Amino acid sequence: MHPAPRSLGSLPPDVMSDVREVLRPPPAPDFPPLPGARADGPVSVAVATTAADGAIVLAKRTHHRILVVLLESVTLVIEERNHQLEATEAIWLPPGDVAARLVPARAAQFLVLGAAWPGSAPNARRPVRDAAGRLRDLGLWLQMERNASFPGADTYRSCVLELMSREWQRLATDETGALEKRLRAFVLEHLDRPLTLDELARHLGMGRYHLCRKYREVTGLSPMHAVRAVRIEQARALIRDTSMPMRLIARQVGLRSEQHLSRLLRLHFDVGVKDIRQSRAPDEP
Repeated sequence: MHPAPRSLGSLPPDVMSDVREVLRPPPAPDFPPLPGARADGPVSVAVATTAADGAIVLAKRTHHRILVVLLESVTLVIEERNHQLEATEAIWLPPGDVAARLVPARAAQFLVLGAAWPGSAPNARRPVRDAAGRLRDLGLWLQMERNASFPGADTYRSCVLELMSREWQRLATDETGALEKRLRAFVLEHLDRPLTLDELARHLGMGRYHLCRKYREVTGLSPMHAVRAVRIEQARALIRDTSMPMRLIARQVGLRSEQHLSRLLRLHFDVGVKDIRQSRAPDEP
């Protein structure tokens, strides 16, 4: 949390709005309870990496089925509705749900797991984005151990599935990390030019009002204030680590002037340019 400026009362209304945004703490995510798994019976796992084998696994209505897309895209047809999943996205079908067809793109790579497992899956049919690759890694881990017969192997497989379910719950209920990372990556790709709320919404696949509501809900900030925060963070790094003139730094991070940049640095970090440059480590040039 950044410290507030020393004299808030003298700031104009638009700056006061910035201060309130920076100081407002984000809400804590609400994680619903998830029933635990039992390992009191065999835990069988089927794995497929081709469309034909994947369709067989997905047709097992008595199993949990997990599809993780590794490369390109895959279309999954569930009750005549198409679900297109891109790379890093995944979907979990609990027992009872029927997947009619699996249609991968030409160069698609994916992993389909089917498991006879007494645990439960939250947010069924809702795709999640596995940006960190944890579901992928756990799925590959489970793939290697699906036929293992060492003592306690069923409990072992059940624990891996439980961990996948918990990670799924985190991804499905706490969107903070995914939404922030996608917005931040987009801003960094276009750092030197102005960005509008409409551009952010289009990139994130949301309407502008839905984006504002969701981003504030999960971070406590508006999307445009998050854009400004990325610009200021990058500017501070350039001031600290380079000898670039302020006017060039302001231009490189998409701010209109060095005066504007100086004011925002003082507002967000309560330090000036001279203080930041003096904070460089002694052994740095």
